[in-house]
Amino acid sequence: KRGEPRQTPLSRECTWGPTSTVDVTLGLRYEDWRASDGLRTLGALSIDYPERSEQKWSPKATLTWRTTPDLTFQARAAKAYRFPTVTELFQSRTTGGYLVQSDPALKPEDATTFDLSLTRRFDMAGGRAKASAAIFSEDVSDAIFNQYNVFQQATFNTSIGRVLTQGLELNLAAFGMLAQRFDLDANLVYQHSEIRETANNP
Repeated sequence: KRGEPRQTPLSRECTWGPTSTVDVTLGLRYEDWRASDGLRTLGALSIDYPERSEQKWSPKATLTWRTTPDLTFQARAAKAYRFPTVTELFQSRTTGGYLVQSDPALKPEDATTFDLSLTRRFDMAGGRAKASAAIFSEDVSDAIFNQYNVFQQATFNTSIGRVLTQGLELNLAAFGMLAQRFDLDANLVYQHSEIRETANNP
């Protein structure tokens, strides 16, 4: 088994401040992905896979509003892709006693994400701290996952039709507390993921 995926990204980002308290950041990423030299040998049989190539554009946007010097609101939206790895495409493997078959026809994951966050800065134990709360949503089409195919009765690296993940994240970071001798960094995340569409195991 062998194969060689290659990914070439280019990205650009710019920020515009229409007022002294509001910033708008726009970004765009271009990716050129190619998979070549895919080969699998099964005893005396060799299977060559054709070269594949895909090009994707990933936009993102962020709105930042500093309502006070210590309070910031952010809204973010983005589109992103994750291309399959050489293992997922060409290298079948045993995991937990089960054979997981690779799939040279895997599609890239296609994710649309949104999040809203509120960050507050304040003094804490002689240092400075910031606490933030964010709600987020990620909607992924063709999510790459190890899944049992009920029709073929085998486990594959496969593309799940749609997976929706939503959640809440809390963060606390403090620096220079107790006479510059103590820092603190903590976070807590709750998320709920649900498979909405899956043709392999309906």
